[in-house]
Amino acid sequence: MASSYTVTGTNTEGKVAIYLRAVDGPVNLTLKDLHLSGYTRDNYYSPIVLSDIWNQQPVTITLASSNSLVSCHDSYSFHYAGILVPKNRKLTINGDGYLYVKGNSGAAIGGLDDGGSYPHNESCGEIYIEGGIIDARGSSSAIGCCYSGSCGKVKISGGTVFAHAGYGQ
Repeated sequence: MASSYTVTGTNTEGKVAIYLRAVDGPVNLTLKDLHLSGYTRDNYYSPIVLSDIWNQQPVTITLASSNSLVSCHDSYSFHYAGILVPKNRKLTINGDGYLYVKGNSGAAIGGLDDGGSYPHNESCGEIYIEGGIIDARGSSSAIGCCYSGSCGKVKISGGTVFAHAGYGQ
């Protein structure tokens, strides 16, 4: 059974994030005037994290207005994605809204640079962009994996994507 949620609000102090564990069915998440910057759990500092626990169902993010997601930067070991899409996960982004997403050393959308501690997170799952206006900025890669990671399918079939990467994909 699919679950649907709409998230709105602003938190730029790193106290709120969205951790998606879609076990019982697909998750549909609508972003409506959402502005997050900061961390989620002990090992992740990404505003939106698709869980890599067990076999997960696909996640769809619908952009309904102007939104921004900015990850933090931990200079000690981890560098985080704006939207973390671990290996074996599937993310679809659609809608007619706008998303500014920034990964600090990790991808804007995709994998993170974990300094070799959790190599499965350097890789990323499948990413499908079907709509919206997306400004993806990553200091390693804009959309996809980091460094020595591998990536599932990345397919852009609609919308407008501005991809800015310091190096990488």
